[in-house]
Amino acid sequence: MKSRTWTVLRYVPAILLFFFPIMLVSHLGAQSNDVDTLEEGVFVEDFVFTGNTVMDTATLLRTVEDFRNQNLTLEDMNEATELITLAYQEKGYILARAFIPEQEIKDGILQIAILEGNVGEINVTGNKYYSDRVVKRFFKQQVKEGVIRESHLERGYLLTNDLPKLETEIILEKGEAPGTSDIVLKTDDKRGVRWGVDYNNYGSKFTSRNRYGTTFEFTEPSLGSTFSLRAVTGDNPGDSSLLAPFYTIPINSYGTKLGIEPAHKLKIDQNKLQNCRSNILNLVNVL
Repeated sequence: MKSRTWTVLRYVPAILLFFFPIMLVSHLGAQSNDVDTLEEGVFVEDFVFTGNTVMDTATLLRTVEDFRNQNLTLEDMNEATELITLAYQEKGYILARAFIPEQEIKDGILQIAILEGNVGEINVTGNKYYSDRVVKRFFKQQVKEGVIRESHLERGYLLTNDLPKLETEIILEKGEAPGTSDIVLKTDDKRGVRWGVDYNNYGSKFTSRNRYGTTFEFTEPSLGSTFSLRAVTGDNPGDSSLLAPFYTIPINSYGTKLGIEPAHKLKIDQNKLQNCRSNILNLVNVL
């Protein structure tokens, strides 16, 4: 398993890009034209929320319960929006932001607008061998929900980096549509063929002290599948040999893999093995 780090998620730059064009205007209409009115506060009986889709209104009202039926200054109102923003972020909606839009307070009703941080586009860069489809497949849950959520990003990040010969970073950028962020998957993939040989002398005298091995591995980027073949033999191939093929392929966007491993073919010289058993039996009889 490749080592992973979560620090590559560049949340802070993404948030700056996401919110930089937003003008957080706090114009309170006829009741707040006077600066003294802002300092003394405006009576707010209740709140109305706009833009919330992943958190229900009842939950948001409980979050700002202490601000209802109160005289609120502009500072108080901003504090209420910060609590709403925090409630979203605690649920993993890392780009969500609540703010006071331009409005005229009537009948003690204060409107709070929410930009939840919707997914714009998912773009793949840097890939030479893997197709965009394979790299993006593990972010289907994020696209389905629509609002960017940390758990979906983390899950997609881990599963994508679990593909062989592929390393991926996630970068969040301001989307083309207002209130959206694009997910950029910056990848570094390598050619999917590997071959190597190895040697050790850990064998026994009955199956050859010296053991020679070779491993072949091929990754198919269009599927994310891997076929490997492992072969081991001794000084005399007739004494012992091992052939072990293995094939694995991801089959859905949840990270499920299908693995196929036929029974290993192991060949051992039975005459030498029988001699070994006889020697052990004789030793037991002597003892």
